[in-house]
This record gives sequence, C-alpha cells and structure tokens, in this order.
Amino acid sequence: MEDTYLTVSGNVITAPRRFSLKDGTTTALFRLAATPRYLDRRTQTWREGETAYYSVWCQRALAENALACLHPGHPVVVHGRLRIRGYEKDGVRHLSADIEATTLGHDLRRGTTVFTRHHSAAPPAASEPSSASAGSGPPDALPAAPDGSIHREPPEDPEETTSLPLAA
Repeated sequence: MEDTYLTVSGNVITAPRRFSLKDGTTTALFRLAATPRYLDRRTQTWREGETAYYSVWCQRALAENALACLHPGHPVVVHGRLRIRGYEKDGVRHLSADIEATTLGHDLRRGTTVFTRHHSAAPPAASEPSSASAGSGPPDALPAAPDGSIHREPPEDPEETTSLPLAA
C-alpha cells in the first residue's frame, strides 16, 4: 500500500496537547483549519472555499518544538502522511483526516518568526566531574504534562481537542 503525503497551509485552532506513548515517545496533537482562497474571475474578488479540518500529530523533537512555539491563530505549513481514521461517537461512525507531520513550521508569507536552534548537551569529558544531578534534563527541557501523567493515549475522537482553551 502506498502512503499519501500532502502539504497543507492553515491556522492552528487548538493549543498543542502533549501525550507520552507507552514507550515514552513524546507526541503532540493540535487541530488545523485550512480555508482555500481563490480569485472569482467573474467578480474580480477573492472568495473563500470550504474549510477543511485536520488533526496534526508529531513526535519526538518535532513534538517538543511544536509544544514550545505553536499557539491558536498561528499560520503554519504542515507536511506529512495523510491518515483517514474512523471512530464511533454516540453510536455514529465518523471519519477524521489526520496528518502525521514530518515537517512543520510557521507560514512566513503571513508573518515573521525567530528561529532558535536546540543543541543537545555534550557529555562531560572523562576528566571533568559532572555537576548535573542524575535524571536532570537540559536547561531548556519542557515541563511534564499539566496533569502529571506519564503515559496518556491520544483521544480517539479528534473533536475532544476542540474543548481546549484558546490563547489570545
């Protein structure tokens, strides 16, 4: 079976949520709205098409970076694998369009951003004593999930993410 990859530009509509998979992999989920615009040649005005909604998933470093810098209303470009997922809610079968993001970033056609490269901490040389305590992360490590959970499974219903508070 062939995978379908796509690139979508749109707006983040929910704050990214952190999940930790059973193997400890950090995963982030947010909702994306994409509304196409086109020039109506008859009226010479710009018109909006129908909005499409996607659940965007990312893992590992991409998830950490999305959690650190994406907020509702931000324009983004997402590239990744399309997954159509079925689920049942209140006895009714639904479909969700999910994107497993491989690349993600702010849409620079619509604003500017500041890039900060993350460097992994190099282990101390054998002759240097370590001043870091065991288990401490890098100084820029993100905090654990607000509810303190370590292993949370992502919601089956993508609409569950729409109840998150929207930031200004």
